[in-house]
Amino acid sequence: MKRLINIVLAALAAAAVLASCSKYDDTQLRESIEGLTDRVEALESFAEGIQGDITSLQDVLNKAQEGVTVTKVETTAEGWVIYFSDGTTATLRNGEDGAQGGTGGKGNQGDKGNPGESGDAAVPSITIIEDEDGNTFWGYVNEAGESVPFEDENGNPLSTKVDVPEISISEDGYWQVSYDGGQTWTPFDVQAVGDGLSFFKNVTEDQKYYYLELSSGYVLKLLKAYPNPMIMDEDGIPIWDAVKFARGETRIFLLADSTTTYTITKPSGWAVDLVGREITITAPSIENTFAELSGEISLLLSIDGFSGTASIQVYTTESAGEEPTELAVGDYYYSDGTRSATLDESKTVIGVVCWVGDPTLQDEKLAADHPDCTNGLVIALKNNVEYAVWTAEKSTAVSEWINANYTDFQICDAKDTYETDNYLDAMVGYANTCAMKAYNAANPGKEVLAVSELENYEANLPTPETCSGWFLPSVGDLTPFMLNSDSYNTISNAVSEAKGELPQYLWCSSYNLTSENPYYVSTAGRYTYPADLTNHYCAILAF
Repeated sequence: MKRLINIVLAALAAAAVLASCSKYDDTQLRESIEGLTDRVEALESFAEGIQGDITSLQDVLNKAQEGVTVTKVETTAEGWVIYFSDGTTATLRNGEDGAQGGTGGKGNQGDKGNPGESGDAAVPSITIIEDEDGNTFWGYVNEAGESVPFEDENGNPLSTKVDVPEISISEDGYWQVSYDGGQTWTPFDVQAVGDGLSFFKNVTEDQKYYYLELSSGYVLKLLKAYPNPMIMDEDGIPIWDAVKFARGETRIFLLADSTTTYTITKPSGWAVDLVGREITITAPSIENTFAELSGEISLLLSIDGFSGTASIQVYTTESAGEEPTELAVGDYYYSDGTRSATLDESKTVIGVVCWVGDPTLQDEKLAADHPDCTNGLVIALKNNVEYAVWTAEKSTAVSEWINANYTDFQICDAKDTYETDNYLDAMVGYANTCAMKAYNAANPGKEVLAVSELENYEANLPTPETCSGWFLPSVGDLTPFMLNSDSYNTISNAVSEAKGELPQYLWCSSYNLTSENPYYVSTAGRYTYPADLTNHYCAILAF
């Protein structure tokens, strides 16, 4: 581009010298030179803006692929500022205030002047191309409106995970791109006469996502920060189970984010203090005979415009050195609604307590149908080692039907794509199961078989009226004990003692639209799996 500019300017300058030796008025020629200089400077500035846009886009794309969520988006005069949950930001420009291309010079005296180049002429439309597996590549939109991927030296589409393409203007005045660090350049069939417009078109939002729309039409979906922050121990490990305290003991926990706005509720006699991310909890002393020995500590928080509740179950001993008798993971749960820490063979045991806490906090349907089931979750003791397909039908048919016909459960992750751990941690198995039961009733012969099997659970393991009844767990229902080796071993041993067996991988009611497959959880992690293949399944209940 510099070479092209120098050649043109040199020619014009020579003409100006020749003209100065005669009586020729060179005013128009000088204006033409000045106009060209202005236009070149505007184009160079525009090219730099486009390059900055590409870099910003890759930053945002990397965050989305890494599972970093968005806490808020601010609209500015120049565009938008995206705030991420890891504390970083990305600035996107809308280009509306960009500098326009300069006006073309007038013709020589006696000739009609040619019109200047339009400041609204074509701009190279950089875009993102996504394949069927969700992989993304750099590309551009050609004159036919088709998205064409850039290719590396081997002819493969250029992944967005590599260095960003470089944009410049060729010596003959056309846009060109380099995707090998400027070593080689590929021209567009687009003359470099654009103005300051950006290829960021708009940012919109709904309840769970921000949508970044490019001028090419591609829409990048950015997950909002989950408004229910988790309480962690000092090593950053999420707290799933109830925490035991000795009388008068003080322990420190952490929040995922700092906050200065909060409200605390706690059991009587417990002391709780929150400073930034650090939560200090002190159990009641042995002298406090009126204190509550167990309960839930709840913090209503406001973080970056979001409000949510973080909670932790706590308990302490009756007296110094005495072991607690409160509800705990591994307790046996019986058909009459009672429980015990040791197996009572005089009763019919139907399951083992797998999580202690209030499951209604995240499952609106469970809270509406069974508001008193706030103690925890029980995993079924028997019939949980059989194999079954999730559904013999194409699994997308299930989510499509639910999305079209069963819209009152906004948290039902059979309807949405849950791409980060924050949403996968949601305990919504009861709501999911209700939705899938409705689907099964309306689609005989095409049922979600993993849900249909719940009828066998009810026949073999009848539940008391005080609980929710059996349902297919979501990813969040299984995660607390499947990914916690201590909890898993405790539950597995209790199940074995009662002549049951706990598999190491289990079907979920959660579904992922990106992979078009349901989830299963194993002791190694959370994964999607083809719905028409067999897997272990189990049932859980809330009590």
